[in-house]
Amino acid sequence: MPSFKVTALRHTAPEISSGICYGVLDLPVNDDEVLRTARQWVQSGAASALPYHGVLLTSPLQRCALLAQAIKDLRPDVQLVQDPRLMEMNFGCFEGVSWDDVPQASWDAWMADFAHHPFGGAESVAQFMQRVQQAIKPWAPHGQVTCVTHAGVMKALTLWAQGVHQPSNATQWPKVSVAYGEALDIELTQAL
Repeated sequence: MPSFKVTALRHTAPEISSGICYGVLDLPVNDDEVLRTARQWVQSGAASALPYHGVLLTSPLQRCALLAQAIKDLRPDVQLVQDPRLMEMNFGCFEGVSWDDVPQASWDAWMADFAHHPFGGAESVAQFMQRVQQAIKPWAPHGQVTCVTHAGVMKALTLWAQGVHQPSNATQWPKVSVAYGEALDIELTQAL
């Protein structure tokens, strides 16, 4: 089976206090950091995954869209495609809430049914992973795609690359931390 490469670039640090739950909150970012990250990414050769006249997918949230636009400004041949399915997981009523203030009962319910319980009442991990797969899957015939997105999306793609389309429990969720502005190459060889 042919492999399919996804190069996923995480957005720069959003302007929000640490310890706050944010998924689909549309948070601002530092313009200078966005430009520095875009320049560094393009100049390092990492953008070689973007063929000329290629497509750069992006989450529409400004922390991703602004970085994608800065890359396009440096590579005008690139076509930007915003896809809301590449947004971070929606944490519903916990968006903007300190993680420490999330009730223990909510954590317990999520851990008891990690894949299917909609943490915060908005979206389950299974629903999140399915929409990410739906965003990426149409690009498989091209052999590769590059996107500017979120850490959760990158982790979902990592699980997909391991053949996990829906984690049976929270211990399956990747623990690796993806730094702001860091790119990750993910080879998908499982059935698309």
